[in-house]
Amino acid sequence: MMAEAEDDVCALSGEDHPWPQIESLFSLQAVCTKKSDIAAYKNSSSNMKKHVARIHPNKLKVYEELIKSRKRASDSVDEPNSKKNPKIISAVSSPATKVTQAVINKLLISFVCEGSQPFSIVELPSFRKIIETLQPQCTVMTRKTLRLKVQDTFENMKSALIQKLNHADYVATTADCWSARQHSYLGVTYHWIDSTSLERCSAALACRRMTGSHTFDVIAAALEEIHEEYKIRGKITRTTTDSGSNFLKAFRIYGEEKEDDAQDAQEEGDYILEDESDESESEVEYQDLFGILDEDCGLEYQLPRHQKCACHLLNLVATVDASAAEAGSDTYKRLSRLNTAELGFLAEYATVMKPVAMALNLLQGESSVHMGFLLPTLYQLQDKLKKLESSCKVCQPLLKALHGGILKRFGEVMKEPELIAAAILLPKFRTAWTTNQSILTTGLDYIKGQLENSVENDALCYSSPSDEEDFFASMNTGQSKTGELERYLSCSSAGGMDLLHSFPKVKNLSLKVNTAIPASAARERLFSHAGLLLTAKRSRLHCKYLESQLLLKFNSKIL
Repeated sequence: MMAEAEDDVCALSGEDHPWPQIESLFSLQAVCTKKSDIAAYKNSSSNMKKHVARIHPNKLKVYEELIKSRKRASDSVDEPNSKKNPKIISAVSSPATKVTQAVINKLLISFVCEGSQPFSIVELPSFRKIIETLQPQCTVMTRKTLRLKVQDTFENMKSALIQKLNHADYVATTADCWSARQHSYLGVTYHWIDSTSLERCSAALACRRMTGSHTFDVIAAALEEIHEEYKIRGKITRTTTDSGSNFLKAFRIYGEEKEDDAQDAQEEGDYILEDESDESESEVEYQDLFGILDEDCGLEYQLPRHQKCACHLLNLVATVDASAAEAGSDTYKRLSRLNTAELGFLAEYATVMKPVAMALNLLQGESSVHMGFLLPTLYQLQDKLKKLESSCKVCQPLLKALHGGILKRFGEVMKEPELIAAAILLPKFRTAWTTNQSILTTGLDYIKGQLENSVENDALCYSSPSDEEDFFASMNTGQSKTGELERYLSCSSAGGMDLLHSFPKVKNLSLKVNTAIPASAARERLFSHAGLLLTAKRSRLHCKYLESQLLLKFNSKIL
């Protein structure tokens, strides 16, 4: 904008004067037409003040008075459409924004739990001053009151979570032990699939203090107590843990039977199968009554089916099993102890291990990974490693070791009918994840058997006028369920989970076998949050308050 001195006044039509307070001294000019014109921005009049001081010093006092009068007038007028942000004090002290003491308490509890803050923060003078300044009518609770209210909020959260879990037909859990500050804890997380949205949901159930030795029976008792506490004992399809010997023994003795239970027991040397087939019925048997009473029959606790963490096993493949490559090849062993010149070996090693790292990263997902991801991931990992055999020069022993490790750790798992069925019942995979027809046939037979069992169960609840109609009622129904499976497999729609809504029986079975997760990374995330709470300065925090504050933070997004 251009302005000129009053001796050369020239009005500009169609635009308001940007400096109305000095309109008597300067007029607005569209463009520069004279040397006396003064260039000035709309939000700054400093050039005009310099001009007055230099050319018209006798009018400088008048100029300053006009500027001050304009400023006083603008401060005294309350403009309703002002774009300036209101001050915090004026905003929170207005009657419309005042909050109650109950709201302040709720916000304070949320701040302490979600921010992993110590309870003593409410006793800091600076913190109390913030609350009392923003809301003078409210008071800040003491540390003792805060602990009690956190515990009450935790109990309300637990009740709400139990009500939410009652709507899930199939659930899965993960469990592990964690030690910090000379204390040990058992962490349990809970996972289910929403039957309407088909989205995976997760929650934390416990971070329970463990005292004494972490033996298999102590772990079984703690898990049983948590399952009963949340009323999920009969709903759990699988519990995923690492391969710790105490967890393996707990689930082998108290859990559901598996085909490879005997193999696990033989490896640990603490479970012996006895063959009683050669006993004669005519012979009199003498039993040690005290031995029978003292023997652990495995009925004291009832644990669900166990699932070894796939990420833990793959990590063993990539470390322990991969180290066997050095024993089988002197060339590989020499190059593996490399110096900075062996960049070729580094590049080839990274190429071989990349599929293993990708599989690990995929299986440790929580929100979008189901049990049906396990076998397709393993089979694709085997295929990717096999394709690298033709291009690898020095890492052939590593490839061989990785193949052997996968078969050693997952050999029995890759043949399990339920896990094969879980992959087939995911629309993302169906039957496209392997070309091994015998594997697919095993999974399809399992699915058909489960669908037929569901038909028979439905028939038991069916009442008909005659026994004859009731006896043959499941014939046509069974054919329809098998036809539903065929339509599901031949459907040309995209592989989204929403496809299952069109096939009710297939959907129900898919939820049953896919509710569990292949890895137990969720409990690692739980322990990561716990580590932020149980710091060195809070090592004396009571286990009850640790669990309350931790679970309120972990479950804040689902309640």
